[in-house]
Parts: sequence; C-alpha cells; structure tokens
Amino acid sequence: MGNFYLNNTRLNKLNTGSTSGAEVANSFIFSSEFINNNVSDSEFLRIMYSTFFNRDIETDSSGKNYWSSKLNSGIARRYVFTSFVNWKEFGDICTSYNIVKGNITITDVVDRYPDITAFTYRFYSKSLDRKPDQDGPSYWANRLVLSSGTAADMAFGF
Repeated sequence: MGNFYLNNTRLNKLNTGSTSGAEVANSFIFSSEFINNNVSDSEFLRIMYSTFFNRDIETDSSGKNYWSSKLNSGIARRYVFTSFVNWKEFGDICTSYNIVKGNITITDVVDRYPDITAFTYRFYSKSLDRKPDQDGPSYWANRLVLSSGTAADMAFGF
C-alpha cells in the first residue's frame, strides 16, 4: 500500500477539520514513496496541475513555461508545491469535499528567498557546469540572507 495512506484516523482528522487538505497533500508529495519515484520536473508539474488545479498542464502553456523556468533556475519543488497549495483552485477542490484547505508556510531559506536560490543555482551551473549538491544552495543562500557573506564572497568561493 506504500508509505502513506489515508487510514481511519487521518480520514477522521480531515472530517473534523483537525488536519487540513494542505497538510495531507504535503504528506503525500513529500513522502518517501513519492520522492523515491524520482519524477522529472515536467512530470512533477503535471502532477501539481492535476492534483491542485484539477486540470491538465497542457491547457496552460504560459503557466507551464513559468513553472518550468522556475524549476530550471533552481527553485525548490517545495516552493512550487506551496504556491500550488495556497492558490484558490486547491481551496475550491477542498471545499467540494467539505474539508479545510489550510495553508503551507515555507521556512527553509531556499524556499523563502527563491531569487537568491536561483542566483546560487546559476553559480553552480555557470561556474561548475553542474547542478548543486544537496546542501550547497542552503549554505550560500543562508550566507547571503544573513549578510555573513556577499555575492563577491560567493563568486570567490566558486
């Protein structure tokens, strides 16, 4: 059945409003089962559109291009997910099932500062000709956000 499923306790929490659609969605999208599927960025966006907007991504070419460019620039999937969950369309889906939509708040620096993350990602791409390692963007984004480093420091580091 996988690592995450809706058992009676989870269903009861949804029915009583003690958990939200956003929390359940977060549990699914960031479950080890979903992550281990290792879907491409384009498949991830297809899933986001289908799940949170109840429509095909191919019907929204400008949205598809926008989100694809965000992911290609290094914006984290959690940032994209949070944007989808917090939109009205997902709220309408939740309302149709009589559940509380809820919201997701992002806390990681790479999600809270997407432009800085994209700037960091660009350095990996242009300077090292590769995608960043797991912790690299967080390290550099934290330094830039906390003013413990400058863009020049980052360039020197690369």
